[in-house]
Amino acid sequence: MSDIDLIAKYLSVPPPIAAHILEHGLTPQTIARADIPKLSDPFGRPGILESVKNIDEVIKGRGSVTISCDKSADTIAAAATLLKALHAIRAKSSLSEEKGDLHINLGMRSQGDKTDIAICPASPPPSPAISVGVNNGIASLHAFFLAYALYLSQEKYFGKKLVAVDTETTGTNARSNEIIEIGAAVIEGNTVTETFQTLVNPGRKIPSEVVRITGITNDDIAGAPTPAAALSAFLEFIGAPDAAVLVAHNAEFDRDFIENGIKKYLKKKIHFETIDTLEMARRLYPAGSHRLAHVAEKLGIKVEGWHRALGDAVMAADIYFALNRRQNAGLRDIKLKQYMDTASLGIVASGKTLDNDCAIIIKNGLPKYRLDKCEDMISDIREKPDPKKIIGLLLARFFARHKNQLGAVTLLAPILKSGATIQEK
Repeated sequence: MSDIDLIAKYLSVPPPIAAHILEHGLTPQTIARADIPKLSDPFGRPGILESVKNIDEVIKGRGSVTISCDKSADTIAAAATLLKALHAIRAKSSLSEEKGDLHINLGMRSQGDKTDIAICPASPPPSPAISVGVNNGIASLHAFFLAYALYLSQEKYFGKKLVAVDTETTGTNARSNEIIEIGAAVIEGNTVTETFQTLVNPGRKIPSEVVRITGITNDDIAGAPTPAAALSAFLEFIGAPDAAVLVAHNAEFDRDFIENGIKKYLKKKIHFETIDTLEMARRLYPAGSHRLAHVAEKLGIKVEGWHRALGDAVMAADIYFALNRRQNAGLRDIKLKQYMDTASLGIVASGKTLDNDCAIIIKNGLPKYRLDKCEDMISDIREKPDPKKIIGLLLARFFARHKNQLGAVTLLAPILKSGATIQEK
């Protein structure tokens, strides 16, 4: 079986569509390996975070979002994708040239002062508030990532600074014992972006059992910062405490030592919100040991620096990435596929080079339309579809499947008409 035939069968598309996909960079092997967990972090893309914040402000102010697009298949699909996402977060939105409280310009020349967010404009706008994606990029791809980010923005800890922490202490009682080391790692997306580590001189001898477990000796802490200095440096590292969430394995232990230390030495009363990876591990993996290193090994995470604060904090961060992915995977994947279907049409129709993110979206979105069953529609394709009408077809609910397919076929018309004749089944 040829690569074209494999792609056609795998994605439920006619041979001309399969040939187009192959020509623009995706092989059957690339598509087979394209899994949702491998999607790029949407917040790593220029303009996405700022766009989400601006849209959130409009929603909170009960304002409206307008979207403008040209008649290209890419921007029509991008508009449909964004309208879905905005509807999901209960934002007032419409496809219109009229100025709303926030205007998103898809693949068009600047609309002057109407443009608040420009996604892959045809030419650099004079003064967009936010530019998403490179000029003449794939608008549907960037619209999908904005939709993805809007979905993530509804999750509980969005907007909070997640900081994985660990403390080494002279004992287990936070009221009668002291911190001898603090480690912390800032979590952004699925990566650690900043780290913090300091030894602490508690003004007392370290018990021999603690020395044996941690390897921290009394000589090590002799010239270390005082508890007040160490905790002040930690607070400076994490920023505003009310905007931070501490991620830790057995989080209550580390939180209690840090909060008691801040109260005792800095005369401040602070209460941190926490995420406990120990509780997450027990819930998702009930059997076996739930000690930090054992959970890490179970998840395939490299164990380094166990029983030292920074090493344990980074391990806690890696465990959080893995457990959070598993905990939310099912629902998140279902939600993302709702945006992948329309986005996949625009990505294919754009005629531009397709990368791994495109492969993931196409793999999970395109089969929904069962284009290999749409031969009867192809002879009745309109050459210049009205964007509003096609978007309406694309957004048709599951009970209007025929209309949904018609919208998909219309967007892919140029590829179908320039390709080989579709064979009868």
